Amino acid sequence: MKNLSVKVKKEALVKVALFYPNRLKIAAANLGYLTIYDILNARADTLCELFAMDEKYVSCSYNSGRNIGEFDIIAISMSFEMDIFNLVRFFKLNGIPPYARDRNRFHPLIVGGGAYFTLNPETVSDFFDVILLGEGEEAVGELIENFIRGRRKDEIKDILSEIEGFYIPDRYEIEYDGVYIKSFQGTPKRVRKRLVTNIDKYIPSSLSDTPISHFKNTLLVEVSRGCPYSCAFCSTPSLYYPYRYRELNNVVSKVNEHSDYKKVGFIGSAISDYPYLDKLIAQTNVKTITLSSFRINRVDEEIILALKKRGLKTITIASEVGNERMWKKIGKGISRKMVFDAIDTLNRCEIERIKIYFIIGFHFETDDDVYDITKLLNNIADIYSGHITASVNIFIPKPQSILQWAPLADKNLIRRRVAILRKNTDPSVQIDMLSYKTAVLETIFSRGNRGIADYIVKSENDNIFN
Repeated sequence: MKNLSVKVKKEALVKVALFYPNRLKIAAANLGYLTIYDILNARADTLCELFAMDEKYVSCSYNSGRNIGEFDIIAISMSFEMDIFNLVRFFKLNGIPPYARDRNRFHPLIVGGGAYFTLNPETVSDFFDVILLGEGEEAVGELIENFIRGRRKDEIKDILSEIEGFYIPDRYEIEYDGVYIKSFQGTPKRVRKRLVTNIDKYIPSSLSDTPISHFKNTLLVEVSRGCPYSCAFCSTPSLYYPYRYRELNNVVSKVNEHSDYKKVGFIGSAISDYPYLDKLIAQTNVKTITLSSFRINRVDEEIILALKKRGLKTITIASEVGNERMWKKIGKGISRKMVFDAIDTLNRCEIERIKIYFIIGFHFETDDDVYDITKLLNNIADIYSGHITASVNIFIPKPQSILQWAPLADKNLIRRRVAILRKNTDPSVQIDMLSYKTAVLETIFSRGNRGIADYIVKSENDNIFN
């Protein structure tokens, strides 16, 4: 199991505060955050400690209690739009000016990385000295080496600006014409995101053996990265392109070297497409195995039964919409027959609960399409013997997705379609809904430009969203 106590490294030339803008128990399940932690602490020249939004850990590290002021670099890992408010709150609580232009040479270098930044860094770019676009396993070492070489902020930024994946926001001047970019000038003209070509070199796993984790006594292991499909609403295929998976022996070894875990969770956007999934289940020596989700046309009876023997009680699948026209429109590549074949399989395997994801609010969606979701759910409820949860999200146009320029649906339209769902769906089906307010904020933070930063800071200063 991981040991989170950090020894004082007398030879360490750089101290890194690794901050996650949410509770530490949530950070402890974020494999990107934890991988960077491991990579940095494996270096003799670097000391890395964990910070999060918990009151105890927002200014003093989880590992040793060192104050944030003792660190040379504050590296911030962020995956979700709604954590932006915590980001600004973190700066405020530690007396750090949120805008990079207001900080001086005595302030630490503020570096951002993670999925949120790679999709669209502009909303928060004014807060950062350096932003890493793409995957950080290899780039983080280059950051440290060049920090040691440069020391002065401007020197460091000059060096990093020439390395693939590093975006230096203050090296670019952007002029807006209404909502459009009129001029974007800087060097280099295009920053290419970093990509790890050999993901077997790094196999992220979690800190879940500790009391801080959201998944206690569970080892989380990334099996694959990216997605081989092209659903129109999803940014994952672009974000982590190309789809890559780890070799079976490497994943099995990673799990079996931690024999004290009772449970393992295999992580991947398209985990059911992992070509060695049956062998992986058979060869891992743990009592319980969970998977993040199953693609509907990949629900296989042998694999489901093997997982059931390992304690699986709930399966998550994603229908997204309710009819053939809409499945074709969003590029889902499934059919009604595939849905009911999957439900029949889960019934035969006596899986206790299923969770089904849906999305409403596409600009090409009609009320009839939403009625078809209710009909689909009711048909499933008629034949499925277990508990059904329908998790309904509002369509949010994500950057780098096929539908990135589509509009967010009007509030009254969403209200009407939610009413259709609730009124017409069998009462045995539990319906969980994303709030419209959250959808609006996620859309703004997903697609916003640099002008949004002022509103974020003002909302925190005025306690608008507390």
